[in-house]
Amino acid sequence: MNANPQRSILYYPTIKIQNKTWLKQTVLYWDTVGTIVPHEAERSAYRVREFQELQDHGLLRFYHPEEHVREGEQLTQEFIRIRNSARYQSLYRRQKDSPKKFDVYGGKIPPALQRHFEEEHLAEKKEYDVFTLSKLDGLLFMSLLAKYLSDQDRHAFTTPGTDYKAYRDLAFLTGSREESIPILALTLEEILPTPRADVTLTQVLKFKEKRNYELLHFREIIDEIESVLKNVTSNRELQHLITQYAERIKTQVELLDRLFKDNNMVATYDTLETFMSIAQPALLSQLLVGIPNATPLLLGATAANGVIKLRKQQISAANTKRQILATKSYSYLYLATKEGIIDRP
Repeated sequence: MNANPQRSILYYPTIKIQNKTWLKQTVLYWDTVGTIVPHEAERSAYRVREFQELQDHGLLRFYHPEEHVREGEQLTQEFIRIRNSARYQSLYRRQKDSPKKFDVYGGKIPPALQRHFEEEHLAEKKEYDVFTLSKLDGLLFMSLLAKYLSDQDRHAFTTPGTDYKAYRDLAFLTGSREESIPILALTLEEILPTPRADVTLTQVLKFKEKRNYELLHFREIIDEIESVLKNVTSNRELQHLITQYAERIKTQVELLDRLFKDNNMVATYDTLETFMSIAQPALLSQLLVGIPNATPLLLGATAANGVIKLRKQQISAANTKRQILATKSYSYLYLATKEGIIDRP
């Protein structure tokens, strides 16, 4: 099991992870939890109690944006392209009169993009090198920064993650149909065993140490289903695979549920979503035809009944240059869809 590369999840948009339930969820299924921290803010970030606990268990990573920012031409171009798209402008018009703002430390922003902010009057520069943007522009920038920092990580397979779906979707916005590519989206809805809100982070970390083998095995099953789906060639094969893996996932979820109970931890069931390119993209037009949108996962040992969903999705063609999407799946954890700004296509 240790042959797989280390998995890290990079939280955004803020340094501190306000949603403690999200943190406890990700700690279980990722090897490390990261956050975007400029070098000069590192000392204060280490004083966050949850970060101290993660550091004590070797689970904390800080991602420093400065090196990437110095060579952030691609990020700058993608920000401008997305912001100028008709879809983004439609969102922006709906949010234009919102008083909500988003502050971004200048050390996170490429110089070319800082100039663009000033030339287009998109941001107000304040003292301590802070740029104040509209909330929507701040969402877009931080989602792109997390995406690029994740791609550049040479030490682990890093996934950008957030507890707010709107942040994630901004990084994959498409403009016109001609500027997008089709991919397959897999959703495990209300399937992922997660500690209930009243379970402490300390309890979760102890459980992870004790039951890391079972947690890794569950993650390997998810990795495996993503891997085989990427190479699917027919609807018949697809339906067979979903049925086969539904049974394996069910068995593992029920095992983890028992282990939670044995450790006096009550579980809830949350959602994992994965985007993946497939080996033969031309097949996507034929896949899923006549296949039910959702496959029920009847969990006999729990009060929850999850579903496995597959759908086609369009994402920005700019992502074809990203090796992480070409060679691996691109997974995101989120607890629930908060009141957001983006409707799923």
